[in-house]
Amino acid sequence: MSGRNNPALKKADESLKAKYRVDGFPTFMVLGKDGKEVGRQEGYGAGGPKAFISKLEGFKKKS
Repeated sequence: MSGRNNPALKKADESLKAKYRVDGFPTFMVLGKDGKEVGRQEGYGAGGPKAFISKLEGFKKKS
C-alpha cells in the first residue's frame, strides 16, 4: 500500500493540516524551538529563490 492510500497517514495529514491551519499547498512553515509558528509562506511567492531565502532569514531573526 502506498503512503498516498494509507488511512493512518491520511488521518495524520488531516490532523496536521488542522493544527497548523494549512489550507493549500505548498505551505512552508518555520517553527521555533517551542513548536510555535515563527512564520509561513503559502504558495511559491514572487521573486524566486532569492526572495524565498530572504524571507526565511527574516523568520530566523524572529525566532
